[in-house]
Amino acid sequence: MMEQDKVQSSLQLILSILFLIMGLFLVASVVFYFAWGLPIGLFFISLSIWFFAMWKYNKKIPLRDSIWLFVLPVMGLYAIVRQMLNIPQTGFEGILFFVILGYILYSFFKKAKTQ
Repeated sequence: MMEQDKVQSSLQLILSILFLIMGLFLVASVVFYFAWGLPIGLFFISLSIWFFAMWKYNKKIPLRDSIWLFVLPVMGLYAIVRQMLNIPQTGFEGILFFVILGYILYSFFKKAKTQ
C-alpha cells in the first residue's frame, strides 16, 4: 500500500510538471500569432496547479474545490474576445488580471491545506 502511494504521488508531480511545460509553451505561442494559445495554456497551467497541490498536501482535492482555478482560461478567452472586437485594453485590466490570479491561488491553496 505504501509503494502504491509513492507511485501515485510521483505521478501527480510528473503530471503537474508536464501540464506546466505545455501551458507555458502554449502561452508563449501567442508571440507567433496563435491567439488561442492563451486560454488553452492557462487551462493546462490550472491543471498543473491542481496536480501540484494534490502532490504537496498528499490528498485528493475534488473538482468542486478547485473549480476557481478554471477561471484563468475564461480570463484568457475574455482577452481574445476583446481583441477581436477591437476594444482597447487599459493598464488597469492587466493589473486586475494579476490581482484575480493572486486571489484565486491564495484561496485555492488555503482551502486545499485545511481540507
